[in-house]
Amino acid sequence: MRRSATSLSVRATLVTYAVWFVLVAAAAWVAWQFHATLIVLFTLWHESDLPRPIGWSAATLVGISRASLFINGALWLMWMLYLESDLRHHAARRHLITRCLQILGGYAVILVFCYGVIGLLT
Repeated sequence: MRRSATSLSVRATLVTYAVWFVLVAAAAWVAWQFHATLIVLFTLWHESDLPRPIGWSAATLVGISRASLFINGALWLMWMLYLESDLRHHAARRHLITRCLQILGGYAVILVFCYGVIGLLT
C-alpha cells in the first residue's frame, strides 16, 4: 500500500494527538480563566455606581455566567476542531513544534490579559 505525500507515520500521528490533547487542556484552562475574568468584570460593574441597564439585579449575573459559558464553550469547541487539522498539517510539513509554540504564546497572551485585568480591578 502506498502512502500519500501528506500522510503521517504512526509515530507522527501519535505525537500529533498527544500534543493536541495537551493543547486542548491548556485551551480549556484559558477559556475558564477568560470566563472568570468576565464574571469579575460584570460583578464589579454591578457593585459600582456606574450606570447599568434597567432591571439589572444580582440574578442577572447568573444569566451572564451561563451565556459566557455557552459562548466560550462553543468557541473552544470550534477551536479544537480547527486545531486538530492545523496540527496535522504542520506535522506533515515538519513544523509541529513551531506551530505549538505559536499557539502556546497566544494562550499566554490571553492569560496575561485576564490576570492583568483582574489584578488592576481588584
